[in-house]
Amino acid sequence: MTGFLKGSIVCILLVTLLVSCAPRKIEVEVSAPYVEPVSAVAEENPYGPKEVYELNALDEDFLDRSFQLPYYKNKTHDQLYDLFINSANSYRGNSILINAVLPDTVVFGSGNFAYDKLTGRILRTCKDPQCLHMHYNIGLPGAPGACPFITGVWMICGGRIYSNRISITDHALTTKVFTTDYSFDDPHYADIPSGYTVEGVSGDGRLILLKQQYLPYTDEDGMQRYKADDFELYLYDAETKKEELLFAPGEIFNVLTCGHMVYCTVYADSSLYALTEDREIKYIGKYKKILAMFDSKICYIDQESGDALCCDVQTGECIKWVDKDSPLNSVTWTCKFGDRLYFFRTHTAKEIRALGFIDEAQLNAIVSEYRTYDDGTFSAPIIYSCNTDGSDVKIVYYVPYYTLTGFALDGEVLYTSGYGTDRRDRFAAFDMSSGIEWRIKIPYSEYHYPGEYGYDEDWQKGFR
Repeated sequence: MTGFLKGSIVCILLVTLLVSCAPRKIEVEVSAPYVEPVSAVAEENPYGPKEVYELNALDEDFLDRSFQLPYYKNKTHDQLYDLFINSANSYRGNSILINAVLPDTVVFGSGNFAYDKLTGRILRTCKDPQCLHMHYNIGLPGAPGACPFITGVWMICGGRIYSNRISITDHALTTKVFTTDYSFDDPHYADIPSGYTVEGVSGDGRLILLKQQYLPYTDEDGMQRYKADDFELYLYDAETKKEELLFAPGEIFNVLTCGHMVYCTVYADSSLYALTEDREIKYIGKYKKILAMFDSKICYIDQESGDALCCDVQTGECIKWVDKDSPLNSVTWTCKFGDRLYFFRTHTAKEIRALGFIDEAQLNAIVSEYRTYDDGTFSAPIIYSCNTDGSDVKIVYYVPYYTLTGFALDGEVLYTSGYGTDRRDRFAAFDMSSGIEWRIKIPYSEYHYPGEYGYDEDWQKGFR
């Protein structure tokens, strides 16, 4: 999610400078031929990994590697499921590199791969031997080689996962919603009405659907274009195929979901609405910026007063959340796990310098080389945590020279996505209990590796 508004997280470009050393063995409870990645000790950093292990998805033996994070050692399926239920990410993925955090696996790399927490193995999500595991945008959707698993953020609804694909052709808007189970053994396209996308799941198990309408028009150059028209929000019973209209304001709106809570932000006047447990739409207020969503609460900056408010949809109580000088006023993404809120925020150059552990070279990279926000603030690859009332703010993660594009929590494991100075996409797992980080360089698209399913063609073609 990106500050809870449409668009992507604004980030800075950074990569960790590593000092090579002899690998230190970490126990990995898998059978041969699975081997450990190369180990390196990270530079001095009070909030970063103490030891880094790296893999590259370009290596032809990539699927023969394994690495079990120490935190997951001796964990059971039931314990992993409890972590899943306590995570705000148990209903939605985070980015195209962190597609979904599931009870036993983490899906990453645009949907290509799944990391098995219990064994440390890397698995293919798609098990079709005829599939080239190619990103669907490279070819046409449904064309030979286009893989239905390779997509963006995945919605987690009950025991199934959904991902939306939207195409606007010369004639109309079309949608295809792909779905599979947690084991990836039952993949197919969902039987939902055309023009609808899946946005979440309600407390009674029905899917939350957004109907999107785009009307054709001719621009000043005589070219046919499409503009967004009325959107509508529905509850949909996948068994009976019955729909229940929930929200139709006659305006374009965005849908935000957190657990079973649903919020709608109307573009025209920045109005904020919530769907209650009684399936009624409740007007909350006019927002300037959404700050956080957790439990039945939504926190936002009020458009008129400028105060950071926290409203409980179930009780109707709306209170001032934090003071104007709180770092939570400048968040761009938050994620709740257990009783703590984790967040990513923007900083002024003065705030970055005052942190003390960022040297001048790193500061210059942040404030001069990469994108700034309209208010003159900068993004830095720093993740904080705090109590849900905004107190006890702490830094929990920092890696220099790294562009952070997203993160998710799973117990003591912090999953991040981003890229370094080499511009290679990176999926990483930071074990906060041990200080060990596992990094995987990910290509944009995939083909088979040599020998995979008997496939012997030029596998590197898919990585270039």
